[in-house]
Amino acid sequence: MAEKDRNAIVPRFFEQKPLTEVGAALGIAPDTAQKRVSRAVERLRRFFGRRSVAVSAGGLATALVLEQASP
Repeated sequence: MAEKDRNAIVPRFFEQKPLTEVGAALGIAPDTAQKRVSRAVERLRRFFGRRSVAVSAGGLATALVLEQASP
């Protein structure tokens, strides 16, 4: 995963930061942060797809959020 993608996904899903904070940390607008997160999740989905793990982008994002919510 590219550093740019990781810098968008980690705070959004693993630290559960709102897009305003993700954008501020990256020096971009919240709308731009949303687009970057969405694109990074899509690239991650394609990564898994090439390894025969079928998952939708929404399913992957949900799994990231739920993983952090569980004890």
